[in-house]
Amino acid sequence: MMRMLGPWIFRFDTRIYLQETACPSDCDRAVAAIIGKNPGSAMPTEADCLARLNLDDPNHGRLPRTVRRCFLSAYERAGISPRAGDFIQSWNLFYLTDPDLKAAKLSIEEMERYHTLPTCSSEQTIPPIVWFAWGRPEKEKLAKYATRFLQHGIQNPFYFCMSSKRIVANVPALHDGAKHTQGLPVEPVVSHLADILKMRQFDMSHSQASTPDHACTIR
Repeated sequence: MMRMLGPWIFRFDTRIYLQETACPSDCDRAVAAIIGKNPGSAMPTEADCLARLNLDDPNHGRLPRTVRRCFLSAYERAGISPRAGDFIQSWNLFYLTDPDLKAAKLSIEEMERYHTLPTCSSEQTIPPIVWFAWGRPEKEKLAKYATRFLQHGIQNPFYFCMSSKRIVANVPALHDGAKHTQGLPVEPVVSHLADILKMRQFDMSHSQASTPDHACTIR
């Protein structure tokens, strides 16, 4: 969703669908989220509404394609098929669209003199899996934008640690290096995601098997 605020362009509610979706809907389901630094230059075809974004365009960065490939491989390895409408929510430390991080930081510093920097409303609903890929917010003087993500309870947080070169199944500290998808070895990520998906599938099946036949849903 593209939105203008003065001379600045922001992109919110960016979704990476696991299956081809002609028309995004508010009824679709976020099965996970990934947190990066800021959006690139990809723009939807319409403003102020959910609109298709061509995430396969090589000019729009590699993150969406890498994320989608990792999740699809993990689903296949887990022996599970994503449902129609399932997507990965793409969050950012800030939502100003500019592929140049240095220029983007200068823009948000200028903007914050006059406005409160907007965040994405989708951040209020935390999906069961959250992948941190925001680099080192403290080192890049972006810590104040990262702290809001540390205040949520997350079921399955993880990141690829830049120093240990392994998956850490936890929320990173602001000084930790949570590797971006650029140059990321995808095999550890796929393996970790597949394990989470299989465990969640087992938990759901076990929960359904343990539910008495006479149980009802209270609305």
